[in-house]
Amino acid sequence: MRRALVLTSGGLDSTVALWWARREGYDVAPLTFHYPGRPRGEKRATREIVALAGLEAIEAELPFLHEASDADAARRQSRFRGAPPGYIPARNALFYAAACYHANVLGCEAVVGGHNAEDAARFPDASRRFFADLESLLHRGLWTAPGVPAPRLEMPLLGLDRAGVLALGAELKAPIDATWSCYEDGEGPCGVCPACLQRGPASATA
Repeated sequence: MRRALVLTSGGLDSTVALWWARREGYDVAPLTFHYPGRPRGEKRATREIVALAGLEAIEAELPFLHEASDADAARRQSRFRGAPPGYIPARNALFYAAACYHANVLGCEAVVGGHNAEDAARFPDASRRFFADLESLLHRGLWTAPGVPAPRLEMPLLGLDRAGVLALGAELKAPIDATWSCYEDGEGPCGVCPACLQRGPASATA
């Protein structure tokens, strides 16, 4: 059976991408990253969603990774002026390099990510061009046996806006109610951060 590593965060997009990979017939290996400031609700959602899929996640620690907003005030005022909320420097380059490590070791032919068209418009490392360039770079750095291709990056949601992702999730019967979309580390969604506003009335774990 074909194998795919799926980056899984507990959010709406990654959950729909996980159910998409299952529909495509992949033997799925979920991978999730823990880093300072990651909301506890996101961690809980990840574990619940992976369990609902009947799978077990690979949990990787990235203790050095911080949002740009955690930088000291002087650096925020200069280097990160105007950065979108939730921006983490080089996040996707790091995530997908680590994902390709696990995919290479596990014999996965694909690494699946749940980035949508609205992400691509907001973050410099979520565009179709970025992922094409990153895939090319990673392929040059991965060794595989003759005749065995390096894992490719698959982004099934890049052509969809949030409404399109919700529609696909409903079609796939993904557990959307179990997902967490809020940037904040509260008991429930804050309702005002960009992720909550983007999701709308169905925010957070609903």
